[in-house]
Amino acid sequence: MKSFNYTITLLSFIVVFTFCGITSVYSSNWVEYGTDNKDNVWSYDDDSVKHPRKNVVEVKSKIDFSNEGKEKYIKEKKDKKEPIKGYDKFLCYVFLSEINCLDLAIRFLSTTEYDTSGEVLGSHSYGRPDDWVYIKPGSIMDGLREQVCK
Repeated sequence: MKSFNYTITLLSFIVVFTFCGITSVYSSNWVEYGTDNKDNVWSYDDDSVKHPRKNVVEVKSKIDFSNEGKEKYIKEKKDKKEPIKGYDKFLCYVFLSEINCLDLAIRFLSTTEYDTSGEVLGSHSYGRPDDWVYIKPGSIMDGLREQVCK
């Protein structure tokens, strides 16, 4: 019985890691590029890095939230009157972005929020907006830029 419980627990963790970030944390090449002031860990999937145009990199990233970071994120959603059903099981936030390596700018293409069961809590596609945001030197996004614009 102990072995069965261990197997179920192990399979649960594998399922969570498989869905958080679309592919398994173990089979994807997730590279940590920063930790913020709430101890949230920021990583990018090295296997997802593409070069759609000269000086532009497309990359999938995720934020693995600490307990403190998760509480703050949920509070911000509540304050904005956004739905929070299911967010008691919130696990991570995955986003697809493009970085203009020459102009030091970023734009977001899509975001997806996952729970501990791998279910999507929310998602948003931005299409291809013209609004690029300047990447502040020393910021978390600058850490990503330094990694993927080599």
